[in-house]
Amino acid sequence: EDYKKSFHYLYAIMDKGEMSQDDIDAAEDYLKRIKGVTVLEVDASRFNLATDLYATIKADAETRDGIVDGIQIFGTPDTAPSFRIQYSADMVDFDGNHSIDRMGSYFTDLFYGNLKNDPADIGNSYSVYDHFANNWEVTLRPEWPVVRLPLNSGQFSAFFKKYDDFQINNRYANLPIVNFSNPIFKISDSSD
Repeated sequence: EDYKKSFHYLYAIMDKGEMSQDDIDAAEDYLKRIKGVTVLEVDASRFNLATDLYATIKADAETRDGIVDGIQIFGTPDTAPSFRIQYSADMVDFDGNHSIDRMGSYFTDLFYGNLKNDPADIGNSYSVYDHFANNWEVTLRPEWPVVRLPLNSGQFSAFFKKYDDFQINNRYANLPIVNFSNPIFKISDSSD
């Protein structure tokens, strides 16, 4: 039992077919420098839906001893699937009449933060409003960090060069990557 608690791993999700060779080399170099965990790469090219990717990771984790320490995603939702959440609100007019306003959807990686959910319950029709209104049994609390680096082909190697230069110039031994995993608007350009 102590062994199970001492073995830590994280999933690194990427579609190498959507990355340049320099990007792949930079990402793999970054992953090799992560200490204290075993990094398990997952090929995102096999998945069109986040629920399918989630189900695969969940099934894999169930076969392993140890503890998931995090999920690192490389790429945009077009290359490594994100969940789409329906945004709804209970609107009340001046007369006290209620109506549900379905305002659209946004991408999130929130569900990758635990593996306790049935993939069918967190698909593209998931709504936070419906969750609470209908008392759905969906776990929203993350158990580990989920980080997405939402870059396109040719951008990863430049990002990691800046990342490495910053670490060296500021004498940081280990610097976590900033998480931009839950944009409300589609990211078309990154300052990194």
